[in-house]
Amino acid sequence: MSMDIWIGGEKWWSTTSGIFECIVEEARALFKDSERECVKNIYESLDDHYQQHILLGNLDGKCFNLFYSYCKKAMDEFPNSERGKIPDKEYLPVILGNWANLLTDLRKDPRYRGQQETE
Repeated sequence: MSMDIWIGGEKWWSTTSGIFECIVEEARALFKDSERECVKNIYESLDDHYQQHILLGNLDGKCFNLFYSYCKKAMDEFPNSERGKIPDKEYLPVILGNWANLLTDLRKDPRYRGQQETE
């Protein structure tokens, strides 16, 4: 099954449900308690409406860049994470390749300002 991230405008990013879960849940785990409103805005369609996507299109620049920052950090840490300890290591490059493609698409969005805004 395909799951999606609406980046904004007409830009959607799709992947398998397993890769989607790795990306969005590893990123979600990095948000701080003080950023819960941002988490709600990103994950509401997935959590509350049981949709097969998350929505970034209506986020302000700060929340968008927080998601990017945590998504990048989660990717960097993934191989050593609990989820990253998958038995079939040949899948790790596939997961990380999809993740890198998402980050590339996020950097193309006009709201992207780099990680300096979120640190």
